[in-house]
Amino acid sequence: MSAVNITGHIDDLIVISGSADQTIRIWCLRGLNQDISSPDIILLNSLNEHKDCVRALARIDDSRFLSASNDASIRAWDATTGKCIGEFYGHTNFVYGLACSPDFPKFVSCGEDRSIRVWLLPSASEWAPEKHFSCFQTILLPCQSAWCVAMVPNGDIIVGGSDSMIRIFSCDSTRQASSDILKLYETELANFKITVPSSSGAGDLVLNNLPGVEALTRPGKSEGQIMVINDNGRSVCYQWSSHGTRWIEVGDVVGSQPSNRQVHEGKVSYYCLSRFINFVVFVNCYVKFACRILLLQLLIKIQFCYC
Repeated sequence: MSAVNITGHIDDLIVISGSADQTIRIWCLRGLNQDISSPDIILLNSLNEHKDCVRALARIDDSRFLSASNDASIRAWDATTGKCIGEFYGHTNFVYGLACSPDFPKFVSCGEDRSIRVWLLPSASEWAPEKHFSCFQTILLPCQSAWCVAMVPNGDIIVGGSDSMIRIFSCDSTRQASSDILKLYETELANFKITVPSSSGAGDLVLNNLPGVEALTRPGKSEGQIMVINDNGRSVCYQWSSHGTRWIEVGDVVGSQPSNRQVHEGKVSYYCLSRFINFVVFVNCYVKFACRILLLQLLIKIQFCYC
């Protein structure tokens, strides 16, 4: 939960929830001190623009908040009007976590696409309905799922992954791992196998039609751009890092046998939760935020990395 002052809601207690029914709901709990006969009594607004489960919410400031969904999008909202004021696209799969910091004009997200995404928050004049924003930086992980993410006051990013690891990424050169450790980390990324489901079990990519290694000499067009090349008979996936101005090898592309998992809108659905709800609490008080604690089962190892 987060606590802030909301313009236009003086002395109100506003709760915002996101759920598996694809909705975000804004509630007013002012003066509530007993059971109610119907939730409609305290419901202020219901927001229905996401196309799948709402996985995470995060406060931007006194009147704006973010939401993340299984539809791979992140949306910004005005809590006082209930209007969407911006959309953030970059993730290619479910988005599981969001984190903002009052000390930095950015936020971070994580999800099922092996990545943390760093986004710059627009200025007050840049917010606009249906306006799309792109991510500033993509940080790849050597595991399929990045379950949750947090930002600490010094700007470091903490993420918990499906490989039972907690990793800390820092822009502070004095806190980064040695060059040898970073090389090992990139090797671990490159050794990851990226599965392409297909009816034949061999993947949908035709190796001979892929560009060769010479394609890596051309810069990418946008942060996080994906390119698969033919590297001496191997289908190898690379991702463009605008931050590092280079292509980063992210793994071999391999085929798989057809999956029996349920497919929704052409995508295989992983790790769907039947009941998933998050809350952001807006209250008229001043709160000094402490570092959020990540509670993850079996996450006992810590690595210092870079961003």
